[in-house]
Amino acid sequence: MKNYKIEKFRSLYNWKNLDKKYFTDLDFMDIEHNIKLLNRKKEIPEKVTMKEEIYSIAYFDKNGNLLRIDKVGNSGVPTETYLIWEKGLLKQVFTFRLGYRFRKKLTNKKELYYIWEYQHDEMRRITKMIAISLPDSIYYDHGRTERHCRFEYDKKGLFRIYQTVIGIDILKTNKGVLIYERGKKIE
Repeated sequence: MKNYKIEKFRSLYNWKNLDKKYFTDLDFMDIEHNIKLLNRKKEIPEKVTMKEEIYSIAYFDKNGNLLRIDKVGNSGVPTETYLIWEKGLLKQVFTFRLGYRFRKKLTNKKELYYIWEYQHDEMRRITKMIAISLPDSIYYDHGRTERHCRFEYDKKGLFRIYQTVIGIDILKTNKGVLIYERGKKIE
């Protein structure tokens, strides 16, 4: 795996000139299957963020593409998440931890801890998503895990999503578990 550094991503854009929106708590995992779910999240005014323990800042380009999410505030683990688009399609997402947990500085390193990779079909629909959680001995002490999601479509649109999780001390399965099927409640 490449050695990704946060400085590379911080230098991609002039972040001060991009459109910013504020949310009480926005984590990319909440919208990883469908970035449009962001539209369901309630935006808050910037001045309200000072009252929140945790809040997030989302940065958008002129086309409305989400480029970055900063999870900031006084509790939890502050992060910066960067989204890489290619020809209008989400290709990769990288989340970095910034060295703090519950207001306590744990390290000076800003570490990559989560990577998402997407594949699309000729109709520009997501067909596969791989989410990789890298080993961690500082924040939560866990090994590397991978989640592979496979998306199936029919004439009406998204029909099913299957998920396979691979990792240390985690369910290991060769065939995916059904996590979404249109019109059915999955328990």
